[in-house]
Amino acid sequence: MDKMIEECCICGGQDFKLIFRETKKISGGTYVFNNVICMYCGLIFINPRVGIFHHADYYKHKGIFHLEGEKGRFHKINLNRIEFINKYKNRFKKHTLLDVGCSSGEFLTIANQFGWEVEGIEVTDFYNSSLQRKGFVVYNQPLKFLPKHKRYSLIAYCAVLEHLENPIEEMQSACDHLTEDGLLFIEVPNAEFPTDYFYTPEHIFNYTIPSMDNLLAKVGMEIKEVNENTRGKYVLQVLAKKSSRKRPVSKISAQYLESLIKSSEKNSADQNQMKEKIICRLETIFEKNKGKSIFLYGAGQHANDLLGLHPRTLDRIEGFFDSDPKSIDKTLFGKPIYHKTNLREISPDVIIISSFAFEDEIYNNLKEIYDIDKVFKLYEN
Repeated sequence: MDKMIEECCICGGQDFKLIFRETKKISGGTYVFNNVICMYCGLIFINPRVGIFHHADYYKHKGIFHLEGEKGRFHKINLNRIEFINKYKNRFKKHTLLDVGCSSGEFLTIANQFGWEVEGIEVTDFYNSSLQRKGFVVYNQPLKFLPKHKRYSLIAYCAVLEHLENPIEEMQSACDHLTEDGLLFIEVPNAEFPTDYFYTPEHIFNYTIPSMDNLLAKVGMEIKEVNENTRGKYVLQVLAKKSSRKRPVSKISAQYLESLIKSSEKNSADQNQMKEKIICRLETIFEKNKGKSIFLYGAGQHANDLLGLHPRTLDRIEGFFDSDPKSIDKTLFGKPIYHKTNLREISPDVIIISSFAFEDEIYNNLKEIYDIDKVFKLYEN
């Protein structure tokens, strides 16, 4: 069941404005996602909350498989995170770190290499079991269920907070499990600069610096520093500390509110233009490769979106390749999913990369194992 949100979880406001709407096909169903903005505090969130996304069980068997390798994109991302955090490492007597939503453990590994005593929380069964086999201490339950005596110098939320249904409860739990001088690290997409992949259905909430500060104020915390050296303006990274005084939730200025709405409207127009380009690109690839075997590389949400955008793609492809071991020997819309190690054996005539965020990385990896002339990007100029 979809859940209509009547009040903003941060300020209690009831005046919302629709800023972005999208229809997506997911797991065989069609869903409409409305992103609204609270006209008082500027928090952006999905309303109504779409049923399959508004409970933790959705993530129990789901994960995002990261391309591995020290020179890969995620290694650089995690180095950026730990460099920001380590500016304050010397303030702590103990260097204990908890990574909430630690996924496959890249950030845990990096933090451990930089001298932190690390633990993690991961509700996805696949990753939780894998990390425990590697020797990490990883809990498979939300932070609020950890023993009250468990305290950490730093608690990290790396691209996690935007997925959580109850951010107030989560931030209160984080505050309770920090040492008195402890810090909270939060990284989320920056709602001031929405991009093509920003309004994904799994991003229940979207934050700006003001709405993040208001969220922290609700639980007795405040922003200590905003990282000015992130991976670009689309990423928001903050370190937060416990407040010495109680702070009220602040009303967003009319000028700032208008700028957020205009950014979202521009993003919507840009997305529509991008979709038209993708359709044109697909049609060109299919026209030039009639009668040839065509596969998509990538069997995740992007592939679902692509097939929803251009249903004829399903008739033209023979299957999918993917690097996620959990997807192998499964099907997507009735088409088989193969591991990338089967590329040479199956030997497709054409591979279309179905990814936005990892397109260049996948392309470079494929160069090492396959004829790159048979590989096509969707987002190249």
